[in-house]
Amino acid sequence: MMLQKNDVYKKYNIMDFEVFDFIEPKYSVNVVVYPKSEHFFYIKKDTFDNEISIGQETKSKTLNQVALDIPRSNVYIDGEKIFEFPNNISLNLARYCTQTVMGLPVELLTYTGIVAEPAKPHRLSINIWGETVYIKKNLRIFTKDGCIPVKVHINADMHNPCVIIKIKSGCLQNCEDVFAIENDANFLTKMNSS
Repeated sequence: MMLQKNDVYKKYNIMDFEVFDFIEPKYSVNVVVYPKSEHFFYIKKDTFDNEISIGQETKSKTLNQVALDIPRSNVYIDGEKIFEFPNNISLNLARYCTQTVMGLPVELLTYTGIVAEPAKPHRLSINIWGETVYIKKNLRIFTKDGCIPVKVHINADMHNPCVIIKIKSGCLQNCEDVFAIENDANFLTKMNSS
């Protein structure tokens, strides 16, 4: 028996499917993140590695960046929080432990609006298990209609040919916290006195 188009729509609900976005370096990507949506990006690891190595071409430059970013991040190795970066981590894996790792996801989000920290900033969370790193960061996007909170997850195995970026958005919110700061008399007084 052959299924007709209407039979397929009856059998499956659109919520049964997930949309996957695959990025090839030679194609332009215009991603629009809507409220309450989820996107998965499979990026060739070589492409992602090239992006995060800009400015971190040498071990010395990478370790300098790691030293700057560790205090601004929550870094765990095999489940244990670290405050000093160990010397036994490979150069490639070390690059994933810097704020640079958020460059490509933020670039993808800029097609939707202005990307910013949440009203209550969230540290970059980096979890290393062997040669695999899991990264999480909460952000928000300002659009003409309001703010969209987003959670960015990056999964990279140093021996896998793809890096996975997951972007999950929440409900559209109003941006009163930003406008409240701009109209706050104390804020304006401090800005005028400096």
